[in-house]
Amino acid sequence: MKSLSIIILGFYLCYGHCLWAQESIKKTQLTLTLLQADTNRYLPEVGISQQKNGLQSIVHTQKIDGLKLQNSFEANPINTLRGRVAGLQMYGTAGGVTSGSGMVIRGMKSIVGSNQPLFVLDGIPIENESSGANQNGGQDWGNKLKELNAFDIAEITVLKSAAAAAHYGARGLNGVIEIKSKGADIPKGWSVETNIGHAMGQAYMAPQLIRGDQFVGIQDPRLAYLSNASSNYLNSFEQANSQLVHLSLNYGLEKFKYRLSYTGDWNKGTYVNNTFDKHNLLFKSLQEWSPKLKSQAGIYFTSATAVNAPSIGAQRFSSIGRSFIEYPVNFGSENLKDPLSSRTAWYMYGHHARKNSETYRAFAKINWSPTSKLSVEAETNYSNYQIKTREFANGYFERLFGQQSLYHQELGYRNQAQEYSYDFVARANVKYHILKGYHNLTGAIHYDYWRTQGGIQGNSRRPLNPNAILLDDGNERKSILQYLGDENFTEISSMRIQGANNKQINGIAGSVNYRYGPNFTAYAQVKYDNIKTLETLDKLGNLNFIYPTLGVGYQFNDIIYKLISPSKNWLNQAKIHANFGRTGNVTGLFHYQSSVTDDLELPYPNFNSLYTPYYTATGNWGLRDYQTGFAFENAYEFEVGTTFDLFNNRLHFAATYYHRLTDNKLFDIIAPLNQYSKPLRQVDVQVRNQGVEFIADFKALQKRDWDWNIFLQFSSNNNKFTRIKSSSDINLGDAQQDVSLMATAQGSFGTITTNYAHKYHEGKPVFDAAMQYSPSGVPQVIGNALPKWLGGIENSVRFKRFTLSALLDIKLGGDIWSGTYALLYQRGALENTLFGRSEQHGGILRQTAIPQVDPATGQPMVTYQNSHDGISPQGVFDQGITLFGTDVSHLTFAEAQEKIGLDDQGVHRLQPLSASSYYSGFHERAGVRENAIFKNSFIALREISIAYDIPSKGFRKFQVGLVGRNLGYLYKSLPFGLNPDGSYNNRNGGAFEYASLLPVRTFAAFLTLKF
Repeated sequence: MKSLSIIILGFYLCYGHCLWAQESIKKTQLTLTLLQADTNRYLPEVGISQQKNGLQSIVHTQKIDGLKLQNSFEANPINTLRGRVAGLQMYGTAGGVTSGSGMVIRGMKSIVGSNQPLFVLDGIPIENESSGANQNGGQDWGNKLKELNAFDIAEITVLKSAAAAAHYGARGLNGVIEIKSKGADIPKGWSVETNIGHAMGQAYMAPQLIRGDQFVGIQDPRLAYLSNASSNYLNSFEQANSQLVHLSLNYGLEKFKYRLSYTGDWNKGTYVNNTFDKHNLLFKSLQEWSPKLKSQAGIYFTSATAVNAPSIGAQRFSSIGRSFIEYPVNFGSENLKDPLSSRTAWYMYGHHARKNSETYRAFAKINWSPTSKLSVEAETNYSNYQIKTREFANGYFERLFGQQSLYHQELGYRNQAQEYSYDFVARANVKYHILKGYHNLTGAIHYDYWRTQGGIQGNSRRPLNPNAILLDDGNERKSILQYLGDENFTEISSMRIQGANNKQINGIAGSVNYRYGPNFTAYAQVKYDNIKTLETLDKLGNLNFIYPTLGVGYQFNDIIYKLISPSKNWLNQAKIHANFGRTGNVTGLFHYQSSVTDDLELPYPNFNSLYTPYYTATGNWGLRDYQTGFAFENAYEFEVGTTFDLFNNRLHFAATYYHRLTDNKLFDIIAPLNQYSKPLRQVDVQVRNQGVEFIADFKALQKRDWDWNIFLQFSSNNNKFTRIKSSSDINLGDAQQDVSLMATAQGSFGTITTNYAHKYHEGKPVFDAAMQYSPSGVPQVIGNALPKWLGGIENSVRFKRFTLSALLDIKLGGDIWSGTYALLYQRGALENTLFGRSEQHGGILRQTAIPQVDPATGQPMVTYQNSHDGISPQGVFDQGITLFGTDVSHLTFAEAQEKIGLDDQGVHRLQPLSASSYYSGFHERAGVRENAIFKNSFIALREISIAYDIPSKGFRKFQVGLVGRNLGYLYKSLPFGLNPDGSYNNRNGGAFEYASLLPVRTFAAFLTLKF
């Protein structure tokens, strides 16, 4: 949609009372310093809200200064929150510059995978959708968050508890991240700000494979291609780079402010032909018409183009990661980069995909205070998101003997789709304030309306001629041009879905805030939401929920003074708060995933979709029988916390405990809905999350020329299922090679299970007649993905005009299942598969029978070839195994070998496995899975930056700087060069890694000018 709809101004109420009426909020913040834009002083950067009126006085929230997001050179600016927010778990999806980010606040809660927090930009909701591959593979295109512009962000506020997000009602279950744009601090007159920068990135840390110098004495033909495999894998990735240009023009009067900004951001990933470019435009104005009437409005426009998002472990076409695992050679060599040259090159480089998106967002707000006691606030916003997808591939040449080639044009395809979605929000708020002596009372009523809708249409086209074409060598490339035109393709499948996942919420709330003197605060709110989805969903199409909130806060400095009489410079503030709240989420209709096929691969519009389904000729939503789901969730949370400001406000400490119960209601539905409106299955699950969060901000040094600030945050979450009512197993959103995240009684969201764990007899693993380990065949828990602790440490030092900062991102505990390890181990390619390959590496004697003919008699005979590459499996034979006519049930290899005995040449009939056969026995499905479970703890060096302010009379600010992002790991428990951030989607809590791209470290330089 190329034009904006008319902005309908609604009345704004309680939401503004809690957060937007900044003039009425008195606050102090825990500070993490950063060089101020115009002077050498420092600004607050990460903070705990305190001393606020209303709701914010009785909840724990955390703020991030928008300056921290600038000059990070992250294609997705939200990635810069890693390590900076207590209770926020973030994990990257290893899919290049187009990939998304997984975010979970205070533990996973939703059994349908929608655990991502809601983002709100100047009141405009932005869904943080799922992205990445499923267990069958797929491309990671990320989501709308990657289109945000870091240079337009003034401040980020993270709402964690149910009480803090109470005014979002049926949308606040997973927490809310509010983004406030720049514009409020524009100085008088004209001012200009420009930023330019350039970054270079390089992949590093490939899996540790057997090296060429380790092959001595090893006779295994499977290793012939491994001599330079690790280096070849690294060389298969290109150098990443990014360039950005930002320009903002500001004009400020005494009562009016205007901001116009443009940012261009061009990114190239390490994957071949993977790029992501975006252009952001913002116009914002703030007006003070009179002391009683104020307003602001803004318009955002974003145009973005993503090209060739890498496929991660995909079956449809190969990724570098998947291909390397299957056959670890140099897939980056020049002879393989031409997709016409071979089928291998075609799979690697012959597929092309492009997504062009345009987003329009607009908002308007007004604040009217006719009297000192009465205020009215109103707000409305609208957003429209459109995306066009085009995928295509041509064929490849198969060289024949002689002077001819086959051109496999029958493998070509042309796919296209168009998606749209829009959101409209209106809010109104009326507040009445009474002040009498020590009593301060504010009452408010609030109304909000939210509507979303979307749709998609697309088709898939294949060549008219289903056969390969015989061509003469020497002129093939010109000859194939006649087969590339659209007229040579015919439509094989199509879809058109309008009004997908309609959702409408009407909410009304009333709140009372009471303050007694400067120390005591009490807050209460009740919110009612009516949620309408699809009429054909019977009762599920019209839901009603009530969300109450209660909280108190008390500042107890005076009590401590009376008890121990400390110096006022020693204790500046002591405060405690407690609150209880309820919040919820209604997913609307979503799809269960279907298999990836060659027919058509188009993304479903991202309205809280659990998966990205792949439409095929046999599975069009709404037209044929197709399984979908509908879910709503409600959470009840209690929070208590305390804050202290000590030593003349040089040390701020905050501690919070929370306990949350989340009720999940899931309904399985069959499409089309006009035929199947009754759920097939109902699931009732309750999840408990409880945990603690600690934050400390210490101004270690404050001198004229020196400042040193240390910020620390740590958190721990305990997650557990307290109730499960379901007629079948509940998969929590992901699986890989028969390993799944499953909901189990008294288990957690991190419970990793498989039917292919070891089968045991009296504590010993069991193997079959081929001496391959036998799977148990029943679900068994093999790991837990939930981390025990998350944390971050940031140091910021200023010396005169120099600033230096460093950020550590910490994760302690939690398992990850590595499909990369599982397959490379099975192929005998990892460094730890050297064991048993020679006598030097622990191999035992293996005698291989070689049938021959006795030259003297002409009779058949057997000789033996001796080698020391044998491995005897650890464990016992399964029940009922008979070898050489002997029952070897529950015997070890050595016991069975002795019992079976020798042949007529004195050689054991039962021989150990060759090392090559031993490792290949760990193949898909027949192998065991717990071998690939590892602890995934790390201390990552996320960022180091240094900047220098150049003295200049002609500029308000003239700064140059260097930044390094994702520089490496000071510690990691994941072995063999595996990627700790290798998750292939943002749904699974970082539980699975498979064929991911390699991590990329980035170095950048930037220049900032203000005048």
